Amino acid sequence: MKKNNKIIPLLFLCILLIWGALSLGRTLYNFSKLYTEEKNWVFLSDDAKRQRFFGDRYAVIQFIKQSTAPSSELLIEMSEKDVYDEFYFLNIYYLFPRRVKNTTVTGQFMARAGHERVIIMKNVSEKISPLQKFGKYSVYINK
Repeated sequence: MKKNNKIIPLLFLCILLIWGALSLGRTLYNFSKLYTEEKNWVFLSDDAKRQRFFGDRYAVIQFIKQSTAPSSELLIEMSEKDVYDEFYFLNIYYLFPRRVKNTTVTGQFMARAGHERVIIMKNVSEKISPLQKFGKYSVYINK
């Protein structure tokens, strides 16, 4: 009976030491990642980080943001379902003071008075004069 009483505290101590060693190792590993992985991102501005993370999508959103007034209501039509999936939440978040309505079907909604119509297309080869190109995306704004 006395042997069992000594084993339980010893087992508890061993588990506690192993847990402490693993926690310390994990913390040291995370600090080592700070230098090796984060050094490319630390000195970038917020816009540069977003441009690097989102790519052409962020350039499109910045163009829409600069081309429209903060109080405007936007009807954003996207040419394909995958474009809709890529832009839906980004449009709502980054174009915030503007009221945004996203759709995938061109011409589904009639633009009411005061709405600005924005069309985002992917891989358009034609040169249309009011069309702005950002990598694989093309944007048309009808005010």
